[in-house]
Amino acid sequence: MDKTIDIDMDLILEIKSKVKIAEDYINHNFEGITNSGHVPEGIDIPSMNELRYALNHLLRYLSGEKDHGHRALKHARRAIYDCYETEALYLFANYRQFESENQDIILIDIFKDYLLWARRFLELKEFISNTPKDNRDEYYENLEAMLFNMRPFYYESRIARQEILKMRAEKEKNEREKNDALEIAQKTIKIRTIALTLSTLGLLVAIVGLYIQSLH
Repeated sequence: MDKTIDIDMDLILEIKSKVKIAEDYINHNFEGITNSGHVPEGIDIPSMNELRYALNHLLRYLSGEKDHGHRALKHARRAIYDCYETEALYLFANYRQFESENQDIILIDIFKDYLLWARRFLELKEFISNTPKDNRDEYYENLEAMLFNMRPFYYESRIARQEILKMRAEKEKNEREKNDALEIAQKTIKIRTIALTLSTLGLLVAIVGLYIQSLH
């Protein structure tokens, strides 16, 4: 006789929705990595593991082990939370790299919103460091909202990088022109010095010649 399995379709749909959100986040993070070439350590490994655990529990739930349904949902949610934390890691890594590359630049002169972004990253860091996770859903909901506001930094910093590259190229061009002008000036001074020396020697020879003639 076939065993009837009672399936909670609302639970299945919620698990499906959470898994889809996690998958979209993973794809989003890898797209950012592909564009920037910067790979934060441990990228998305925790979230992918959580999805694997969710699938394992879901299969057991569909096999009739009822308590594994909510375990699958728990791991699907945890996959999303790990994606949030991974994205925060990625954003901080990109921000630190941007600052490190441009320590010799007064960034506010090039990147008009730089101080605004610096404040936002400080607020994000303080939120992650100081906010308790007693209510995980509320914590990660607030974190996701903050991350949403941080994402444009990647694109704005790319524009700023292009301006910085142009500025560096112009600076190098000016330095070359300055060095070339200095070299030409030094050569001109050297030529004039030689000419003056030869002229002086010629004058001395003429004076000596006149003196010798006066003796006769």
